[in-house]
Amino acid sequence: MGKKKELTPERREIWEEKRLRQRQKSILTLEQRIDREQRKFQKAIGREMSGGTSLLVTLRYIMKGGQPFFGLYGATILDFFEHLYTDRDPYEWYKQVPHEQIGAHAATGFAASTGGVGIGVFTSGPGIANTVSACADAMKDSVPVLYIAGN
Repeated sequence: MGKKKELTPERREIWEEKRLRQRQKSILTLEQRIDREQRKFQKAIGREMSGGTSLLVTLRYIMKGGQPFFGLYGATILDFFEHLYTDRDPYEWYKQVPHEQIGAHAATGFAASTGGVGIGVFTSGPGIANTVSACADAMKDSVPVLYIAGN
């Protein structure tokens, strides 16, 4: 095997400038993200769609183009997660948690630390029942959260 070529300082500087230009092209400002999500929301109004798709469109609008949301998939919310996995942007914002209670507390903590709305998506039945303590915690501390359950 040959030696790996080392970059000269001049070449490294050129390479770093090129990478910086590429990153700047790919980064959208918050205003651009919000505008893009509002346009997508306006296009979806009046169309016939499934419950999972409408929930995804609504979440995109609420999240204003980049806010993370927490959740755990289950049987009654699978339609939403099927659409989520095919749509690239919201999938990047989705944070899967190992248990519903962890996701609910993560959403509460996110809302408390940022001043935004914490969002959690869970399955119905025992899934949403596991979020009760986090819901009570958020209510007691006046933290805005939105927990969505399947069914």
